[in-house]
Amino acid sequence: MNNNKMILNAPGLVGKIATYINETSYKEQPILALAAAIVATGAFYGHRLRTRTNLRTNIMVFALGESGAGKDGSRVAVKILLDAMPESFSKMACGNPISAPGLLAALNKAGGVGVFLIDEIGHFIASINGKKAPSHAAEIMGLLTQLFTSANTTFRGGEYSDRAKDAKPRVDIIQPCVCFLGSSTPDRVYNAISLDDVADGFLPRWLVLESDDIAPANNPAHKNFDKSTGAALAKEIPEIVGAADLSAPRCVIPDDEARQILDSFADTVDKLRQKAITGGSNMKYIYTRAAEHAEKLALIACEYKNAAPVITAQSAAWAVAVVNYSVEKMRRMIEKVAASPHEQAMNDMAEIIARRGKMAGTDFCNYCRRWKLKEREELLKDLVACGRAKQYREDGTTYIEPTQNVENVPNV
Repeated sequence: MNNNKMILNAPGLVGKIATYINETSYKEQPILALAAAIVATGAFYGHRLRTRTNLRTNIMVFALGESGAGKDGSRVAVKILLDAMPESFSKMACGNPISAPGLLAALNKAGGVGVFLIDEIGHFIASINGKKAPSHAAEIMGLLTQLFTSANTTFRGGEYSDRAKDAKPRVDIIQPCVCFLGSSTPDRVYNAISLDDVADGFLPRWLVLESDDIAPANNPAHKNFDKSTGAALAKEIPEIVGAADLSAPRCVIPDDEARQILDSFADTVDKLRQKAITGGSNMKYIYTRAAEHAEKLALIACEYKNAAPVITAQSAAWAVAVVNYSVEKMRRMIEKVAASPHEQAMNDMAEIIARRGKMAGTDFCNYCRRWKLKEREELLKDLVACGRAKQYREDGTTYIEPTQNVENVPNV
């Protein structure tokens, strides 16, 4: 993991909440604890803070990990924390939306700042993104995209005909702050996302934090889950974030060093975006939102000096490190996102070859035995033809090896 220590050493309120989650988690999964802490902090600062460019603290994060890797602990810890807080905060907790109107209704009921903690987000996206998805569910993805970019204005809901028997009043939400945590196994999300979701801006609006630890150790010092566990933090958070102010959220300015870090990162990703456009890479869509994500994360991780919030160099450097990490995960996700079943199979085989490295033909057959002989040969032939794998004979033995190296996003 790039800059692992920096990413996990989150400053400000994010760090406090991540520490609380780690202390109450039965499984040690600090990267997933961080994902939940980012989402919770974004909500707690909702309607309170903004950046110099009027960005808000709404945030959406995929928290990915294999089955049995301890994804539930982080989500449950945030639920318990919300339950222990005053009503103005506890009402932020929203249920799983089953329709676009339902999502708007939940967000409106929550006061415009909603925390959505969705388990099995891969299944959820598949249910609202498939060709057979009912219209009321299929509209959720488009609505999330719209809400994400409406956080500093008023979102105006759909209009219903006055003649309709079940006509409902339009739902308008002032400065909607949607904070979304989606937990899933990586493959479920990869299979639910399409290239269209990349190009239309849905995927680029998310951050991806993924645990590579498939068998995390138990945390022998974990605390029991109950309201008393987070009572002190639940009392401290309202004192830290202060009161909401829709008319004038506080503008948090980066100090000189932080500004230099964020501006330099923005310049870097803009050059990468232009390079991706020239090269026809789908990463151009991901780079478009990278600088924005860094600004938001730096705001969420602001620190207080003389009772005033400030984006410090530490906040900015941490934010950039998290975005670098997320962009790299996005790159891997896009490589696996397929336009057809055949392309998906090619991506799966390419990943096997990349992970195993150079291997004899017999080993290749064993690792790829999920495919029948003819299909396996066709997939390998296509991978070789497009330069994603090599096949050759050496000393009488057939070998297969990868040809591609993952390009790292430069750290700033």
